[in-house]
Amino acid sequence: MGWSGRLGWSEWVELARAGRAAPRWQLVVAGVVSALWSCWMIDQVGAGRSPLGVLRAGLVWADLPADWLDQARAWLAAPHRRPVVDAAAWAVGGLWAATHRRRVLPAVVGWLVLLTVADALGYAVAARHAGFGFAVVVGVLLLLSVPLRRRPMGRGVRLYPKDVFVAAARAAALTILVPLSAPLLVVAALCDPYLTVPPRRLPVRLPLPRPRADADADVPARRDPERQADPRSQRP
Repeated sequence: MGWSGRLGWSEWVELARAGRAAPRWQLVVAGVVSALWSCWMIDQVGAGRSPLGVLRAGLVWADLPADWLDQARAWLAAPHRRPVVDAAAWAVGGLWAATHRRRVLPAVVGWLVLLTVADALGYAVAARHAGFGFAVVVGVLLLLSVPLRRRPMGRGVRLYPKDVFVAAARAAALTILVPLSAPLLVVAALCDPYLTVPPRRLPVRLPLPRPRADADADVPARRDPERQADPRSQRP
């Protein structure tokens, strides 16, 4: 059954279950990105550092080398690289628009790029560029689908406005679920032993009745009893 495009509770649960059907390594990467995003959100209450700044603090706390991260941050902060960083933030919207229920990797990579370029642009500016990029991609697809909205459905692949809206809403919902994947997995792991699963109804298949041998022998007589009783219809 296809998704209806609404954002009710049942649709969110359906999308979350569909996202869990992605390859395991994609889910692991999504969990790492979600953990970094969650740590950055908690850090905003106090120090208010950038996502890479939070990562650097974690590396220093764990006594791990952080020189490579300092070099990457200096590379992003160079003024002559600002157009490249801006273009990367806009490209995040295109990655989010390419997200599918069985393909969450574009959303994960988009969030990773967003958290990276936010060190130079700021999170608010990077998120705004990514949102505009998503809107541009969806808007272009909608404009391309308008001339085809009245044509009958054929065997070829086409764009239809309603399907574009549904796909865009699905991609946006999955994109929102990516940074929340780690907290949701923790909550699910804590609540799983206490949840009661209702019994499932197994499909009951009744055996088909077998035809009897004597019934097959009586078929001609039952079909036309008058012809069988008429002596003129019998040939010597």
